[in-house]
Amino acid sequence: MSKKRWTIRGMAAGVIAGIGVAAFAVAPASAAPSNCSSGAMCLWMDSNYLTDGFSVLNFEFQYYHTDFAFVDWWESGTAVSVDNTTSSVYNNGNSYNAALFANPREGGYHKTFVKKTGQSQLTGYWNDRASSGYFCSYTSAC
Repeated sequence: MSKKRWTIRGMAAGVIAGIGVAAFAVAPASAAPSNCSSGAMCLWMDSNYLTDGFSVLNFEFQYYHTDFAFVDWWESGTAVSVDNTTSSVYNNGNSYNAALFANPREGGYHKTFVKKTGQSQLTGYWNDRASSGYFCSYTSAC
């Protein structure tokens, strides 16, 4: 057999082995939505990390935000308050868990989100309920 045939067979075997390894690679438990900045807590008005059908129309904060009433989404060209309208969240924090609160300035009930996790649809009490948010390094609630 010629050297050329062995080279082609060797390359083919390498490609097939590479595909086999890639097929068994483990995916991360929860991948961040592509537009959620590293180190941020990201919120969307609708489920599945969307606002008005767009993933880029999110609100995000680092450290904390004391009152969502002073922040707006843009839905179909109209400003809508972030306060009590959040339906999906992702904590893309690098070091800390983050919490959403039912009232401004850490007030009322809170829900904690472990870093690098999210919820594509808030359910029950928490759907359209958040009024403030803090990374756990800035609040004693979590």
